[in-house]
Amino acid sequence: MKITPEEYLEDRVEEQINWYNRKSISNKKWFYLLQIIVLVMSATVPVVSILSIVFESIWIRLGIGILGAIAAIATGIISICQFRKNWIEYRTTAESLKCEKYMFKTKTGFYAERDAFPVFVERIEALVSKEHTDWKQHLKIQK
Repeated sequence: MKITPEEYLEDRVEEQINWYNRKSISNKKWFYLLQIIVLVMSATVPVVSILSIVFESIWIRLGIGILGAIAAIATGIISICQFRKNWIEYRTTAESLKCEKYMFKTKTGFYAERDAFPVFVERIEALVSKEHTDWKQHLKIQK
């Protein structure tokens, strides 16, 4: 199958850049949301604990337990899903793909030679393949 540089740029490179951008943004949002939840819940526990001394209520004690549980659950989700790590890795891959694309389009760096398309494809596929290999390795560690 013969593919033109324009087709490859559109069908493969742009698609991958968009995918990594979306995943990076999503992971960043989840990381910040859950970190804010942990911060707010953790900071609220001592304040509510003081209230439990003043107003001896089972409901306040129950609230303290719920706040602590929410903070612990959010912390666990952050740890398991590794939103920060994924956000940074996806952003790095997206930016690397963009850099390769612009160097290819401007015929600079590795792409200054006449027939640079095969080199471009190899470098793009190596970036994407590295990400897939890293992901498979991550899944093996979790098992």
